[in-house]
Amino acid sequence: MESRHYFLGVMLVVFLLFTFDGPLFGTEQLFNSLRVAQAVVTACIVWGIVSDNRRSHTIIALAVLGSLIAVVSIRFLPGQG
Repeated sequence: MESRHYFLGVMLVVFLLFTFDGPLFGTEQLFNSLRVAQAVVTACIVWGIVSDNRRSHTIIALAVLGSLIAVVSIRFLPGQG
């Protein structure tokens, strides 16, 4: 098993914990404006685990970067949640 499987597996577990810790502890709603970006990142992590294609991993990295930029923009714009 390659190191990327271990790395992305750990990233998937950590990301899912970060996704659901707010609703579990009652600090945020289960469905909010960030869930779409979180779903994209989760799908990209799973895609990275199953794909061996270098081009796919480039696309995954760009998609995750775009999602993170979107989340930061949504989360920290004035008047946003």
